Amino acid sequence: MLLALVILPFSYKYLATIPSSTVSNKKPAINIFAMVCFICLTSTTLAPNFAGEINKSYKFKISKANLLREIEELNGELTTELSDRGDSLYVLRNLIVENDSIIKKVTFRIEDKNDHSVLTLKGIETFRSYPAFLSWGAKRRLQRVGEKYLIEEIK
Repeated sequence: MLLALVILPFSYKYLATIPSSTVSNKKPAINIFAMVCFICLTSTTLAPNFAGEINKSYKFKISKANLLREIEELNGELTTELSDRGDSLYVLRNLIVENDSIIKKVTFRIEDKNDHSVLTLKGIETFRSYPAFLSWGAKRRLQRVGEKYLIEEIK
């Protein structure tokens, strides 16, 4: 990306060599060129990620298989990864929530008990464009988002 900045001295040198008879006033041309460059550079910038670890468990009165089936019905892409502990770590990506906002990634574990299952939210990653995200109090806000859009939807 920074490699594109190498061209700037050459473009400046080129603009300086244009005879004044060709362009009646260089100032508007330079300003328009600068605005176009600014828009091109900023339009390719991605929204920053906003993530945090949650590590909170929730108990469900259904089996692990039924819980996974309900999670698969949400508006997201469910995949399984192998965690560092050797068990399955589930990842739900691109979960669409209200106002077309997107929770980029939710990681969780599910343990199957005798008469229930326990879902442990490990972490949530979203975009800063999600409403009311500030750096302070972020963990609690992320936990509320996980509870609202994942846990409540399953229950």
